[in-house]
Amino acid sequence: MSNKEKRFSVYMPRFQNESGFTLLSSLLFLSMILFLVPILANMMKLTQYDSRYDELSVWHFFLFLQHETTEAAGYQVTGNTLHLQLRNGKTASYSRYYSDIRRQVNSVGHEIYLKDVKQIEFVPLTFGFKTIVHSIQGEIYEKVIIFHPK
Repeated sequence: MSNKEKRFSVYMPRFQNESGFTLLSSLLFLSMILFLVPILANMMKLTQYDSRYDELSVWHFFLFLQHETTEAAGYQVTGNTLHLQLRNGKTASYSRYYSDIRRQVNSVGHEIYLKDVKQIEFVPLTFGFKTIVHSIQGEIYEKVIIFHPK
């Protein structure tokens, strides 16, 4: 044995039987994997959530529409457009514009109130009107808005 080999063997002891070490390390690795898989599966479930953004947007639109209807002097439904006669003499109209619902005052302006809309319907009733919104995702939302003349 050379001098260099002797120095190396002092720091690195030689094992006679190294085959058991491979089995031991494999069992240790396998036990760690089996321990971590259920924990990772539960963590993946926590990261997935159901977004209610579209539903909240539609109900927020209904809230705006109901509030403006209670402040209006009158209303009229023509086709799929709702016209509200405001107390200041102006007329606010709600209609579909491409895949959005927009509000215009005296046929001027462009306020987007709702996005991703496939179709909107305003059905006149004796005491108000029913608003039906069909979303692009296939959901249908309905709201009956009561008109109280002042």
